[in-house]
Amino acid sequence: MSRKRSRAQARKIRRKKQIQWSIAGVVAVVALLAILLPGALRGGEAPDALTTPDPSENVQSTPDVTASQTIDVENATDLTLGADDDPVDPTPIAEPTPTPEPTSTPTPVSAPVSFTISAVGDCTLGGDVLGPSEKRFQSIVTKNGQIDYDHCFLNVRDIFAECDLTIANFEVVLTESRNMLKSDKSKIFFLRGKPEYAKMLPAGNIDVVTIANNHINDFGDAGIEETIRHLDEAGIPSFGRETIYYADVKGVRVGLVGFSVWTTSDAVIERVMKEARVNCDVLIASYHWGSELKYEATPAQRKYGRTAVDLGADLVIGHHPHVINGIEVYKGVPIIYSLGNFSFGGKENPTDKDTFIYQHTFTVQDGKIIGNEPHIIPCKITSSSKNNNFQPTPVEGKQAEDIIKKIAKYSKAFPETLDILR
Repeated sequence: MSRKRSRAQARKIRRKKQIQWSIAGVVAVVALLAILLPGALRGGEAPDALTTPDPSENVQSTPDVTASQTIDVENATDLTLGADDDPVDPTPIAEPTPTPEPTSTPTPVSAPVSFTISAVGDCTLGGDVLGPSEKRFQSIVTKNGQIDYDHCFLNVRDIFAECDLTIANFEVVLTESRNMLKSDKSKIFFLRGKPEYAKMLPAGNIDVVTIANNHINDFGDAGIEETIRHLDEAGIPSFGRETIYYADVKGVRVGLVGFSVWTTSDAVIERVMKEARVNCDVLIASYHWGSELKYEATPAQRKYGRTAVDLGADLVIGHHPHVINGIEVYKGVPIIYSLGNFSFGGKENPTDKDTFIYQHTFTVQDGKIIGNEPHIIPCKITSSSKNNNFQPTPVEGKQAEDIIKKIAKYSKAFPETLDILR
């Protein structure tokens, strides 16, 4: 009985050991799979060296892998996670694609543009209806029964052709009417020219005219409208009063405004100036002002001129005194107080025949003025030394020097003037 029990117990012990060995083998296989499987999921890569567990090793040293634990395949020597460790997803996480830094597109810088304007004074292509000057003008500019459209600007048209924009004060009404504005008792002279005289302007390479002066209304509103129409027909734009003209010069937008200070209120001047300033790159203001035959700029001229600069003018040109005035530079802007007469049919033989062409070269880049260059061309209003033949002519030598000295003399009253006049 005791032998049977001993044999039975021995079989039981052998069976128990077999079960233990079987369990140990299963645990070893599970541990091996736990090591190999994540590597396979990452592309089939296996650890550098794997050793088959020796069944003779203590089974208790094999970690107990449960569903709540994750194998750290990066550190295969430590297969046990702590209870507080986060599980590691064996699936690789793709690195996020970095968002490129926004880059601003640089604004292209345009090349500088330079252009030259010429400005001249009173052009009265005609004469006084009530006096002899109208007929005298007609007789001088008529050759063989035909109007010589080249006569008046023959000696300066090549100069104007070389510049980019030529501006003149057009001080005459183009009409055949005799309906003068006699209600204005202050008027002594009524200046009139034939409608065909408008063709003299393009023949002389004059590009645009201001009609803001004290003679454009000699024949009332009808005379103004007719004059503008004849100028348009000749291809000559006009500006002044409340009309702004914009010229495209080499891609630069040039604004032209003109005022007669006796007929335009300060409020209108300011409104027109502000409107023009925001719509152009370069603003030129033309003023009819001052006292006739006076060389010194009046306080009113100085006030208007400086106000024009304060309102944004890049150049101020003036006329009406019929003689030269000085030139002031205010806040870097030239104010030409009087250009004098130019082709002036109003008088047969003025005592003072000095005049000049004022030229100014602007250099503009991206809508901003980056350079200014003034230039003065001394002239006489006639090519004759004895009388006025309405043919302004450049002069040289002592005559030219005397005219420059005259402009400089009347510029000394200003805190600053052009360097060429110092």
